Amino acid sequence: MKHPPLKSIKFIGLSLGGGKTTKSCLTVIEYFPLENKVFLRHLFENISRSQEMTSDEWLMETIKEVSKSSHSLYVNVPVQLPVCLRCRLKCPGVERCRQKEVQWLRDQYSEINKKLKPKRVLTPYTERCVDYFVTHLLEEKFDPGHGLGSNLAPLTARWQFLQKQTSLPVIEVFTKAALWRIGRSLGVSKNLLRFHKHAIDGREARSKILDSLIKRDTAFLYVQDIRLMIDNSHAFDAFVCGMTGLLNYKKQCEPRPKNYPKLAQWMALPKENIEW
Repeated sequence: MKHPPLKSIKFIGLSLGGGKTTKSCLTVIEYFPLENKVFLRHLFENISRSQEMTSDEWLMETIKEVSKSSHSLYVNVPVQLPVCLRCRLKCPGVERCRQKEVQWLRDQYSEINKKLKPKRVLTPYTERCVDYFVTHLLEEKFDPGHGLGSNLAPLTARWQFLQKQTSLPVIEVFTKAALWRIGRSLGVSKNLLRFHKHAIDGREARSKILDSLIKRDTAFLYVQDIRLMIDNSHAFDAFVCGMTGLLNYKKQCEPRPKNYPKLAQWMALPKENIEW
């Protein structure tokens, strides 16, 4: 007697690199709700150009192929531009601006500058509310950089171009914060979580983090994929994005904070105490 196929839900995790690099990696996490089982179904490493396609075309073809049965896409770069670049009003200047996101950022800077010397300067044309929140308002000190800061600007621009080519819901993930919450809920030490991308200690840290997931029966991972994620931090980050997608589906991510601007981008941030 044939048994009906198990119903599953898939989440795409994307670690995006520059359009002229080979750093982009993509994972597909498959979740079986009835059995509460998680599998790393696909891992695409070092997505780059070929003789027939550019890296952008190859990446979007890959997403198109796996998105046919996928719930949503979770990416580790900004998915929304800073408020000033989205605004079409005549600009009165930062101090007189009445846009809710600028007002929220202005209030936050006013508070933090009471304790800092020299004072920080608000640049709402480079930073977003979510950038400030992750940097200053979490339990650990994170620094994602500004959405249009010197490090992230090229990736932000690339994703603004690419996201027009997918119909999937796209959710932003800051992988350091997501991994911190996931790792702490599994009992992984703070030092390992802080150094998971370190050039020297990163491989050992990623190995122990993945081992913790396996021992807790949190996810099934093939040996070759484990080795790949240990060797390649971008593949590891894509996996973290996919796992964050699963947690968001299971309502194990933080809701938007109170008084957070309605039009400002929020992110998928796992809760401090995850119920696996």
